[in-house]
Amino acid sequence: MKRLIMIMLASLVFLPINVAAGEGKSIFKSHHCGACHRLDKGSASTPSLKERGRGDEDYLTSRPSLKEIAQGYKGKEERLISFLNGEAEPVIRPGKGTLMKRYIKKTKALSDSDRKALADYLLMKP
Repeated sequence: MKRLIMIMLASLVFLPINVAAGEGKSIFKSHHCGACHRLDKGSASTPSLKERGRGDEDYLTSRPSLKEIAQGYKGKEERLISFLNGEAEPVIRPGKGTLMKRYIKKTKALSDSDRKALADYLLMKP
């Protein structure tokens, strides 16, 4: 019985993290972030953009994967939230931050809780 209570309490502690990550995943998908940021590779659409003659190599290779984002911002959640709010330069590939500027307008428009949920989702990637 004691063990069951401990398991239930532990699940309650971690439930808000999982809910926030679920909301973050929904935001990630609804804003089409996956078009550029895949789990372990950069741009999902690099070949098709190249084939159509759109974008230069610098642009096509500057999109970090979710793994790179999670690793680069590990222990820096507030910095990630500041970046998503347009208040900080990126930690990952800082010289390429201008490429993300038009998309930052979308993340700036999110509520604080949605921006935090998105950050939680990004940081929970392996």
